[in-house]
Amino acid sequence: MDYDSETAQLWYQRMTREKGHEKIITFGVASDVRRKDGTTRANGVWCYSAEMTDNYAIYTGAVMSWELWSLRLISLLYSKREENADNKAAMYSNVYKEAVERVFYQNGKYMTLTKKDWSEISDWIYDYYFSNRKPPFPHNGSIDGGDRVIEIKFDELEIVDSSGIAGYNRANNAERNKMHNKEIGRKKVEENAKQLQGNSWTTQEILSQGFSRAKLDNMVKHGFIKRLKQGHYERNLL
Repeated sequence: MDYDSETAQLWYQRMTREKGHEKIITFGVASDVRRKDGTTRANGVWCYSAEMTDNYAIYTGAVMSWELWSLRLISLLYSKREENADNKAAMYSNVYKEAVERVFYQNGKYMTLTKKDWSEISDWIYDYYFSNRKPPFPHNGSIDGGDRVIEIKFDELEIVDSSGIAGYNRANNAERNKMHNKEIGRKKVEENAKQLQGNSWTTQEILSQGFSRAKLDNMVKHGFIKRLKQGHYERNLL
């Protein structure tokens, strides 16, 4: 598989960041961790471990159930709501951050979620913390993908050293746009040259056919006609 593209660049940049494994598998190798509408990029739920060496990265599915994964999360929320009983609202931001950590990472394992899954769990966190009851976790049963393995070999990737991948992409996009616009401009000049009647002219004869001086100069610049001497031109038939 050939990864000599900006996807490979994005992948490499993410892998070298904190929790890069989690962000790649959960949200995808994209410029942003989430889409502009706030949704995640995952298509399903997966619990996995990650290993990265100088030569490869391996993501290995873990046998897991929602009952087991939610235990530490429930324990955290229960203890925090008791601890903050007189000041729940003021402390919620900190508790929420800790809860999110446990939703996506526990004991060396990562969890990937869809937008719907995350929305349900996020609502449940709020409900559990602020209520005096124990609302059931929104998911139950085993989590698929325990036998799934994803391996990425670095020697199959072509990585460009870039201090900022966003700037790298912007520069390449700008260059591609510049080349594209230049080609469009050239084709317009070529079309003008095709409409020019005859094979040799004076300046006035070209202008009399409805072409401006700027268009005449562009036809010379792009090599469709050539200037013989001051005020005299002929078609370039090469």
